[in-house]
Amino acid sequence: MSSSECLLFYVKWPEPGRVKTRLALCCGDDHAVGLYRCFTLDMLDALAQNSQPVCICYSPDESLPDFKSWLGETYLYLPQHGHDLGERMCNSFQDAFLLGFQSVCLVGSDLPDLPPGYVKEAFEILSVYESVIGPSEEGGYYLLGFRKETFFPEIFDNINWSHSTVFKETVSRYELRGTKFIALSPWNDIDTGQDLRQWYRKNRNVKTIAARTLRYLQNMENI
Repeated sequence: MSSSECLLFYVKWPEPGRVKTRLALCCGDDHAVGLYRCFTLDMLDALAQNSQPVCICYSPDESLPDFKSWLGETYLYLPQHGHDLGERMCNSFQDAFLLGFQSVCLVGSDLPDLPPGYVKEAFEILSVYESVIGPSEEGGYYLLGFRKETFFPEIFDNINWSHSTVFKETVSRYELRGTKFIALSPWNDIDTGQDLRQWYRKNRNVKTIAARTLRYLQNMENI
């Protein structure tokens, strides 16, 4: 296990009405929570194939005992803190660097079929370039990474989060700073009912990825 690299894994406590609210519009709060639990566990299983330690960046603060009971004691845990997503991510990077990590990437917990090789590639890029970003087709990004000496908090300043301009605005922050970055291949998270249907059509006959998510969706289909 590398002691200089760390993957920040962003996750909320799976509570009805608090996670995947847009997804819940098509399948209801209970199924949105059930799917989010599957997304999280499937991703952690896949990420275990890589050498980097995973740090669970959890929310809300008081949920730490619940997370440790659910996910186990083997992970590092850091609370998310800040007024908006940008401030929370900025603080998470800085917290990880204060712990002594030199290369840090951050991913969300709603990409159940994200290939672990993408994360491995991101850390390989950081050994050469100042930053790495994984764009999503809807205009945001699913991964962001920096080395300690190349990180700059302004990357998160005045971003219109949850809009289709997030990636474009982030690139403009790179350009203003003069930071060199490499973009990974695009990948999409699952936010809406349409995302979920497209994901299921693509993966329903694939047996080697996201086993919990597929099993959950197959049970929903049978019902």
